[in-house]
Amino acid sequence: MVGLVASSALVAAVLATYLIGHISKQRSKSYFISVGATLTAAISFLRVFVYSLGSALLVSIVRGLAHSTYESPFVADYYLHADEAGKPEYIFWLEFGADISRVLYFVILFILSYYLTGTSLLAWGLIIGAAATFLMVLMPKAQHDSNGIN
Repeated sequence: MVGLVASSALVAAVLATYLIGHISKQRSKSYFISVGATLTAAISFLRVFVYSLGSALLVSIVRGLAHSTYESPFVADYYLHADEAGKPEYIFWLEFGADISRVLYFVILFILSYYLTGTSLLAWGLIIGAAATFLMVLMPKAQHDSNGIN
């Protein structure tokens, strides 16, 4: 059954990525990043309340669709920013920041593990992860992303 959930979410994500690729010619990447990250974070909050296979399937498919909305435009903007700022330095500092945030996330969960039960800890981990997804919206618009409506 776990494979069914993952496979369904993957198929939905592939279809959404294909559609976003066609639609993105009419809108800027920053639009899709902000909408997709907001939807993904909102849907990720729902994962805390998933207790059945049907709800897990639904939330995984919808989250896969929302995630696909911002993933490709985010990666494209990532490399546009790298071109503007100097690739090695930009990529190093962005990846360094991402690694630091992962370490911070682990440390927070490790500390919380002394005070919370397994289910509560999982719920807090999902909530923190969903809240962190909102940070994608803060990515500034690349200068080369001028061909679209904001």
